Amino acid sequence: MDKKLNSIKLIVEDIQNQVINKNNYLESIKSENIKKLSKIIEKSNTYSTREWTTGYGIKNTQDRINLLFKIILEQNKRIAKLEEIINSTSIYKSSPNTQDDNPDLHALTYCDNNTLHYSKAL
Repeated sequence: MDKKLNSIKLIVEDIQNQVINKNNYLESIKSENIKKLSKIIEKSNTYSTREWTTGYGIKNTQDRINLLFKIILEQNKRIAKLEEIINSTSIYKSSPNTQDDNPDLHALTYCDNNTLHYSKAL
């Protein structure tokens, strides 16, 4: 009976450790903007209808939109870096002497200031 209890206790401790490690990992990948957005959302969830129309309610909404925009820009940069890595290590690159199946696929390029530019003349 003691062996069964000890094994159950070890299993429960293992599950607790896995949950703690998962939470620590999820917390570590949150950027500063995501943490700020979480705080604003928690605070604004307590607002009444009247509070949303006040100055601080409107400011809160503006802050949410600005933080979402910053998060989108951060994610766009991360995705662009990952795409560069994937494209630089891809074994399926077309050779310079062959024509791509879809020539428009490479027509769009992104600059550092996150604006979209067309690399081909229209």
